[in-house]
Amino acid sequence: MLELQPQASPTTLNLDVLQGNDVKRYSYEVKPGDHRVGIGVLSATIGLDGNFNLGDDLTWQARATYEGPLANGKLYVAADKEGLPTERNTLNRYTGYGDSSVESVPLQGIDPVAFAYDHPSFRVQYRRSSLPVSVLPVGEQLTALTAYSKSNPAVSGFVALVPSDRVSGERLTPQGNRLLRLARGNISEGSETLEVVTLERGSGKELRRTPLTRNADYQLDPSTGIITLARALDAVDGSLNDVVVLASYRLNSALDQRVLAYGGQVQYKAQNFTVGAAAVSLDQRVTLGARATYDNGTTRADGLLAYSGGLQASADFATRVGQSSLSAKFRYQDEGYVGLAPRRRG
Repeated sequence: MLELQPQASPTTLNLDVLQGNDVKRYSYEVKPGDHRVGIGVLSATIGLDGNFNLGDDLTWQARATYEGPLANGKLYVAADKEGLPTERNTLNRYTGYGDSSVESVPLQGIDPVAFAYDHPSFRVQYRRSSLPVSVLPVGEQLTALTAYSKSNPAVSGFVALVPSDRVSGERLTPQGNRLLRLARGNISEGSETLEVVTLERGSGKELRRTPLTRNADYQLDPSTGIITLARALDAVDGSLNDVVVLASYRLNSALDQRVLAYGGQVQYKAQNFTVGAAAVSLDQRVTLGARATYDNGTTRADGLLAYSGGLQASADFATRVGQSSLSAKFRYQDEGYVGLAPRRRG
């Protein structure tokens, strides 16, 4: 029996179990309860100094959170005139949904309002989170309106107004120590996304992508852009594949200059295989992609085809025959490819 701590929000838990030489993945939906909670604060202060000016002497604040049943689902809302609390300061928080003892802040974003609606058939939310696209390697977390169905095939999509002062996909090479430095300083607190990405030696194909958790895996000094990791990171892994850190962040400037980003995906999952197609517009570049995977415990295959100004393709195959293992791989990328996760020629 596996017992988990209370979760901060309704979500899908993926559990990988090693059985012999095979890894089995199980997915479980964490369902919300039916209770209703709401709390809010509204206050105003007037300072009298003998020369009354409403614009200078009146200050006010407003914040509220709510969770409760709605149309066979459950709605969660958080709003704060001064901006939502984020993980950049775990001591700055107020009532939110879930277990208040956890250190995560589920409803956060760059806007003063965030919400999530969980229904037995779908989930819709506007908050800072990972984008619901797995066919293409998006990875980055954005404040976006996202939606996905809990059906099979599953349909998902997102729309976001991304600040134009955003730096995306900056590549940092570890030096075997705990320090990394971004190319720029004066970073908006809480806006960064850091991911450790493993790239295949030679071809540059992305093999794994692991997000780093703020205040747990690293600390960032926003004024200088210096990152202090919780543990040292090497430039290669045990298989001599390249390891890099991809950073995306906003500079400390106004949020009124934004550009549109959007994307969608359809994916079908069976017992041993998955097929899907996606389209993503990010940084004013559209990437189209299709992916198919197969895994029966003995044979594994993964194929990805993407197009954005050029073609990118890859295929991986591995199987066991008795005590022997066979594997093969294919990599291709046009020089004109400008889409997501372009490969650097090694």
